[in-house]
Formats: sequence, C-alpha cells, structure tokens
Amino acid sequence: MHRILILALFIALMLTSLPAQAQSGKNVVQDLVTLLSHWSGDDDDHSVFEPAARHIDYQEMAESSVGQIQWNKLNATQKRELVSALRHLVEKRYYPRWHHIFHKGKLSILSETTSKNDVLVKTVLVFGKKQSHVTWRLRRNNNGDPMVISLTVGEKDLLTRMTARFQKQIAKSGVEGLIAWLKEKLDIDPNESINSTAMSLI
Repeated sequence: MHRILILALFIALMLTSLPAQAQSGKNVVQDLVTLLSHWSGDDDDHSVFEPAARHIDYQEMAESSVGQIQWNKLNATQKRELVSALRHLVEKRYYPRWHHIFHKGKLSILSETTSKNDVLVKTVLVFGKKQSHVTWRLRRNNNGDPMVISLTVGEKDLLTRMTARFQKQIAKSGVEGLIAWLKEKLDIDPNESINSTAMSLI
C-alpha cells in the first residue's frame, strides 16, 4: 500500500511538471523554417499549410491589424472570414517566397528574448552574397505556446505593413471591403511574388 501511494505521488508530480516544458521561440522559428524549406513550393501542394499554421497565429495577426476596437465590433462570421482571408493570402503570397529563400539560403538563430508579452527571436539570413538580420516576433497563445505574429527585416515589419494597408481599406470601404480586397489579392501569380522580390521576406 505504501509503495502504491509513493508511485501515485510520483506520477502526480510528473504530470504537474509537464506544462513547464513549453516550446521555445527558437524551436518554433526553426520548425517553421524547416517546414517551408523542405516544402515543394508548388502552388497546388498544400501539404505544408496545416503544419505551418500551428506556428503562426493568424487570428492574433488579424486582430492586431484591424485594431482592438474594430475587432470587437465584428461578429463571429466576419472574424472567421477575415482570419481565413488573411491566412490564405499569406499562404499564397508569402509561402512560395519564403520557401525559395529558406531552401536556397541559410538561417542561423542568434538569440531569444522576452519583451512584454512578446518573444523576440533574432536570426541572420544568408542568401547568396547578401546577409540580412531578421527578427521574429512571437506571442504566446492560451496554452502558453509561442506563435509567430510578425517578422522584421531592417526597417520593414510584416505586421506593421499589414496594419497600414488594412486600416486604409477599412477607412475606404469598411471591414467587408477589406475582406473583399484580401480575396482579390489571392489572384496574384505566385511566380511573380518570387521573381520580383527574390530576397525579400516581406
């Protein structure tokens, strides 16, 4: 009986310690880069979409881009449509570009720090003869796992640029107009995205 109690106590202690083993920001970035670099890059190949989405918080990106006040005014359907449109745009416009860069280049992780609610992972990307410093911004979800919400290259920040464009569309034609505008952007040729900005992550 005594041994059973000890064993039960040991199992309970092990279980309570599991949540502390949260994935680091470095691991999330490395996993995402590995996924995209090993992907085929074909427009019809969506095999990487779901695995990559586990590391990118599209809802947080959408909410931050439209602003908290505007987000709170949206109904559940509008929120789903906005997040879905944003995700599909990133998958079509940026995934082929990121695959091209990460597959042919080399990304090295330098450091991980915490700033308020965000986890910042600093990396250096070597692509051909060019070197760029890339900072990944992650935010922890309800489970405590860090998820990518933006990346910065030099003075360019992905989420900041999205926010400026989204706010402009909202001012022009409201949220419904923004969603329609995002869907229109899905008609771009992915090869154009790669060829025109071969070294641009953003």
